[in-house]
Formats: sequence, structure tokens, C-alpha cells
Amino acid sequence: AGARFGPREAATATAILSIIGVWAAVVGAGPFGAEPANTALLLTQTFLVVAQIAGLATGAAVVEMTAAHDMLRTLNARLEERVAERTAKLRASEARLAEAQEVAHIGSWEWDARSGDVFWSDELYRICGMVPGASQPHQIGTAVHPDDRTGVAQIVERAIARGESFQFESRLLLGSGQTRIGFTRGRVIQDRKGQTLRLVGTVQDVTDQKQLEAGLRQAQKLEALGLLAGGIAHDFNNLITAIGGYTELVLTKFDRSARGHDDLLEVRKAADRAAGLTRRLLTFSRTQSVQLKTVDINALVTSVESLLRRTIGEHIELILTLAGQLQAVRVDPNQVEQAVLNIALNARDAMPSGGQLRFVTAMADVEESGARQHPAMTP
Repeated sequence: AGARFGPREAATATAILSIIGVWAAVVGAGPFGAEPANTALLLTQTFLVVAQIAGLATGAAVVEMTAAHDMLRTLNARLEERVAERTAKLRASEARLAEAQEVAHIGSWEWDARSGDVFWSDELYRICGMVPGASQPHQIGTAVHPDDRTGVAQIVERAIARGESFQFESRLLLGSGQTRIGFTRGRVIQDRKGQTLRLVGTVQDVTDQKQLEAGLRQAQKLEALGLLAGGIAHDFNNLITAIGGYTELVLTKFDRSARGHDDLLEVRKAADRAAGLTRRLLTFSRTQSVQLKTVDINALVTSVESLLRRTIGEHIELILTLAGQLQAVRVDPNQVEQAVLNIALNARDAMPSGGQLRFVTAMADVEESGARQHPAMTP
């Protein structure tokens, strides 16, 4: 009873057993029935005392064991709660890491040199043009463009032999056939004996960055070209000014009917056209200040028609659709000419096989909502 129920139940069972023992001793029954009555009663009492002590001790032990079990269950519940809390924090941390990798276009990988197992993060799958978890990951070298694999293999083998970190930039060939540019960083993990255990690293998609760098280099080249054009234009403008000035002086000494007068007029026209070309070069180099004038857009577009035809080539048809009775506008003529020329150049590059380039002029009413999208425009 003590082992099953506890001290109180053990005491009750001992009391019942004592009553039965005393009754058995009185009537001469039980294990001590052959003894004299007084001796049987004494032996029965001794046996009952020993049984009661044993029951109480067993009951106390059971209480302690039960308390220990309760404490163990409490500790186990707390441990499970802490494990669940730590697991939730770990999953949240992994989610933040995966989100950070996706934002930065950085994927992580790991290769176990002993088992050959490979791990790819979800972002590395996306960088390589695959659905995360859709297929077994491969060694990162298999995603490298075939033309770059030899150089990449040499870099990794040298790093393994020396037990050092490595990095390289290579093209990544996606399953769709598209090519991206990846920057890989890796580290070799070895044991105390120098044996390679693992290779871990990251791959960052730097395609957009490379395109921006290429655009920056192109902008720098254009800036240098603009400075060069500006310097040449200034020198050329000085020559044109001298030619135009001397032509005007000579014309004042010639009568209109004199021989050579018309030739001098052509020289002056050529000087004026050269001066216009100089202004365009200065505008391109941004060294010419903006000079607003009231002009006829149709006349302005028509004046550069011959230049546009030479620029786009014979394989592209140039069509001018000019509206009649256009109102005059106040603009910088040189900047408008430069804008039209830029459009023609872009169209030529976009139509290498030929096509049509159409310039259309028309009056347009700009509403307030449309003007908000173009702050420089006043409705």
C-alpha cells in the first residue's frame, strides 16, 4: 500500500493488519497460533510494528519519488518550451538570412569533401535560374559557363592545396540559356592534419552592377569626348569668326555686280553653317550656355533633315510629318537639334536591318494632371 498509494494509505493498511493479527493471536490462528497466547501476541505485535515501519518508510520513499517525477515532468515541460522557443528563434533567424540573401542576390553553398554532399541556399538556386529544392544541388562549378570552368577549377584546386580562401568572377549559364555574372567567395576548412573537410562560400549576382559600371565607363568616355569636342569647337569657332569677319570686310569693298561677289556670299553662308555646327558641338560638350529663342519647330526640324539622312543611313527611311500653322515656341534651338539628332542615333542603333523613322510635330493641350508628371512643364 505504501508503494502504491503513499504513507496515509500505508498506515491504514497497517492498522487493519494489526487488528487481524491480534484477533488471530487471541483465537490461536495465524502463523503464531502454535505458540502460547502471550508469546503469540508479543510476536504478532513485533511483526506488526516492523510491517508498519516498513510501510511508512516505503510510503515516504514513494512520496519522494512522486515529487521527483513531478519535478522531472516540470523540468521536461520547461525544456520543451525552451527548445520550442529556441527553434522558433532559429527559424526566424534563418528566414531573415534567406530574405537578406534574396535582397542582396547572394547565395551560399557548402561542399563536404568526405561525403560529397552539397548544400545550396534557396537564393543560390534562384541565381542559377532554378526553383529552390526542385533538384539536387551540384557543385558550384557545374553552374559556371563551360568557357570559364578551366580557370575556376585551377583557382579552387590551388586554394585546396594551400588551405586558403579564394574568390573569382565568372559567367553563370542558366538553364534558360541566359548568361549572368557571378562573384564567388570561398573558404577551405581543414582538420589539424591539413586534410580538407569542407568548402564553404557565397555567390553574388553582380550582373546589374557590371552593367552599371559599363554605363559609367561609357558616360566617362562621353564626358571626355565632350571636353575634347568643346576644345576643338572653341578653336574652330575662332577660325570661323576670323573667316566670317574678313569675308564681311571684303564684301564691303565689292560692288554687288562685281565679279566674285556671289562667291564671297557663298563663303559667308558656309561660315554661318560652320558657326552653327560649332554651336552644336559646344552644346554637346555642355560648354555653350542655354539661349532661349522664339522659333518655328517645323523650320528647325527641316533645317537638320539633311544631317539626319546622313546620320541614319540609306537603309532607314526618314519621314517628316509636320503640322501646319504651329505656334512658335521659346526654346534653345541648339538643344532641340541635339535632341532630334539623339533620337535619330538611337533609332539607327535599334534598326540595324532598316526601317522607318518618323518625326511628327503637332499642337497638344497639356492638362494639369499631365503637367504634374513633368515638373518642368507649365500648363
